[in-house]
Amino acid sequence: MDKRLTEAAERGDVDVLYQLIENDIEVLDNIDKFSCVHTPLHAAASAGQTHFAGEIMILKPSFARKLNEEGLTPMHLALRAKNTQLALQLFDVNTKLGAPAIRVKGKGGMTSLHYAAEIGDLQVLAKVLEVCPESVLDVTIQRETALHIALKHRRFVAFKFLAARSFCLFSVLRNYLNDQDEEGNTLLHIAVQQNLTQEVRFLIVNCLVHVNIRNKMNLTPLDVLGVPNVVQAAVDNREIRNLLRKGEGTIFSIIRWVCNSLRARHVEVRNLKSEVQNALLVVGALLATVTYQAVLSPPGGVWQDDSTSTQQQTTTASPHQPGQVMMGISTSFIFFILNSLIFHTGFFLLVLLLPRPSVISWGFITLLSFLLVCYFVSTSIILPYATLALATDVGLIPYVLWISVEAVLWLKKWEIRKLAGYWDYCRGCP
Repeated sequence: MDKRLTEAAERGDVDVLYQLIENDIEVLDNIDKFSCVHTPLHAAASAGQTHFAGEIMILKPSFARKLNEEGLTPMHLALRAKNTQLALQLFDVNTKLGAPAIRVKGKGGMTSLHYAAEIGDLQVLAKVLEVCPESVLDVTIQRETALHIALKHRRFVAFKFLAARSFCLFSVLRNYLNDQDEEGNTLLHIAVQQNLTQEVRFLIVNCLVHVNIRNKMNLTPLDVLGVPNVVQAAVDNREIRNLLRKGEGTIFSIIRWVCNSLRARHVEVRNLKSEVQNALLVVGALLATVTYQAVLSPPGGVWQDDSTSTQQQTTTASPHQPGQVMMGISTSFIFFILNSLIFHTGFFLLVLLLPRPSVISWGFITLLSFLLVCYFVSTSIILPYATLALATDVGLIPYVLWISVEAVLWLKKWEIRKLAGYWDYCRGCP
């Protein structure tokens, strides 16, 4: 690159930039021919010349994703210089170039998200995750995630912010919070090694991470606590030890399994194409409507009087009450079992396919819950025996369990975000 162009970038001299372009109209194009090159945008980012960098990004936006000889993009350099304003400008340019531009890996496989985690820049972290949440899955050459980096550099606010976002967004795709680095260490291993009691509590109690994962030394986090010269504090941290043992308990294991299974189902539904989701919503609505109507108007109808009526009582009539089904016990049992199975299938399709988080969606789920109760009450009235009614409404049990787990997950997300300062940060956002 022309030395005069480098000096102009470091000084932020825009006039010299345009003079050089006037003298040689291909001066920027010649630089753009190389895959790894120190561009004027790199020089401006290193020197913190925001306005000059803005001019270069207008003239040559492709410079924003180029690596220099050190394997760094301009955004990496801006983050290393802790120039948040310039980093966000570069991020906007990368966004226009597409998601892959945001996830450009530099030296060591570091992305912009990794550098932001290293310095604890919440503004950049939030912006990157908002536009490209998949970037949270990127790992370095050492298999470190942004969370590993934030924790190792003791950027605790950034760590909790990332953990909150990961738990609520992408940990549903896979156990991101349980990812292991090159040495097999999880976030919990690192937190134990650094004797970080609050972070250990946060990971176990709030994020429900696994506590029995072994690293390449075949050590669990609890084993690491007992290895000399590994934990940074000299004293034995009993609180961490108790937390790890508590996390190994049966209750925590069951909660983890249920929550992970439920979130996995949500991901499968989310990954369906919108056309497929809309078609399934229609199918679910039709199934629920038709089967509910079948309960209100069963084959053969319902009795209009009771069995004690003296006007219409016959010796062959079975005991009954007004509104009860006229079919025989075995026939009605088979009909209502199959009808209830179809109703609950359609009902769960509707509940699973409604987008969340959304106040409107939860309002519809509440109304659907009332519909389920009405269905249960209707079968209890129409069927002659209470045991038959209970047998046909076994679908009510898994739904109650599902709603309970959903409530626990929602509370977990709210609690994690509160602990991570997520809400405070959002209130401070422009």
